Formats: sequence, C-alpha cells, structure tokens
Amino acid sequence: MKKHLTADQLAQYAEYLQSDKKSLIDENILTHISECDDCAAEAVDFSIISEEILIETASTNKPHKKTNISFILIGVAASIIIFFGVWKLVEIATQNKEKIKIAVETPPIVTEGNDSIKQDTTNKYQIKPDQKDKEMIAASMITDPETEKIIENLKGNMRSDEIIVKSAFEIYSDNGSDINLNWVNNENTSLNIVLYNNELLELESSKTNKNVYVFKKDLKKGLYYWKLFNDDFDLIFCGKIIVKN
Repeated sequence: MKKHLTADQLAQYAEYLQSDKKSLIDENILTHISECDDCAAEAVDFSIISEEILIETASTNKPHKKTNISFILIGVAASIIIFFGVWKLVEIATQNKEKIKIAVETPPIVTEGNDSIKQDTTNKYQIKPDQKDKEMIAASMITDPETEKIIENLKGNMRSDEIIVKSAFEIYSDNGSDINLNWVNNENTSLNIVLYNNELLELESSKTNKNVYVFKKDLKKGLYYWKLFNDDFDLIFCGKIIVKN
C-alpha cells in the first residue's frame, strides 16, 4: 500500500509555500507530492486553509509563537487527512457493496464446451422438486374427520335393505389400476356413485343400476373417498380408496 504524507509533513510543505519556497524542506516531501495526486490535492487544500489562518492571526495584532502556528497547521493537516481517509473508505465501501449486489443478483454462468448454461440461484432456499413432491403426497393423504366418522358409523349398520355393498370400507390400489366397486342390487335400483379427493372435491360422478362399477380414472398417489346414494341422494355407503404408487 502506498504511504501518504503525515500531518507534520503537510505542515512543513505549507510553511515552505508560504515562505515563497525559501524555507528548508525535506526533498522526499517534494518528490512525494510530485508523484502522489492524493497528497498533492491535500497539500493544496491545506496550504489555502493554513494561509487563511495566518491572515486571521495577523489581523488580531497579537503576537503568536511559531510553535503555536505549527501546531495549528498540523491539526488542520490531520483534519484534512482524516477527511480524505473517510471519504476514500466510503467510496471503497460503496464500490464493494455494488460488487456484492451484482454477484448476488447475477446467476453464475457454467460453460460446457461451446454452450453456456445460466443457473438460477435467485432463491438459495428454493424447495427441491423431490421435497415438494413429498409434501404434496403427504398433503393428499390427510383424512377428512367428518367423512371418517361417517365411515365408522356405517360399519355394521347398512343404510339400505335392498343394496348390500361387498366392497371393503378401505380399498388399496396401485396408480393406474382400475378400481372395482361391488354390491348386490337385485332390484336394479338406480344408484349414484361419487368419487372425491381427500379435500372432498368431487372428481367423478355416475349413475348405474348394475352390481358393479369401475373407476377407470388415473388416480395419483393419495387418499380418496367414494359414496353410494340412491335416487333421492340418501347415503347408502361411504368408503375410502388409498392409491399407493
């Protein structure tokens, strides 16, 4: 790091200028000022300020020792150095802040052969696809408390003497497989079948008077409910379907 002039050296240079360059001064100071733009600027400002101080002091017509003036000059020089130092630090900090901002906001470029691939790193805490899938699956398996109570109440207590449901209250199936629902309907009574997801959103509904109904809908992994109604939409049966894969 380049070393700059001290407050004392700037004070010496100010006295050198005020004596019309006749006073003694270290040649190293003159050499440094001729080569360092920062110190040269500080020296000019310092010389102007110190000259004003000398003029003001002389106008009071009170004798002052040279040593007092020197101390004043050194103090002024120190103030200028501190000012320029702080200004420089602020400038550097601002530049670094901009560099950091650019680095954070700009996705890195990964080069493979002649192709450049821009990676999106704007959200370092972005949920990974597999994690999101797991969360969605977990959400799709949450039971509905009211429907679960209906299923529990219906066990061993069928709502119709004409319809005898043979399907289990809980059916397990693989993704993509047909789901067969069976009952005894000797009177060929018109029946309504409705399929819901675990949030009770209706996915499919149909009418039949047969003894079997097949869900051919491609269901994703999760929990589903199905209900069987008569023509007056009185509930006959309620069960659930669990799609495993």
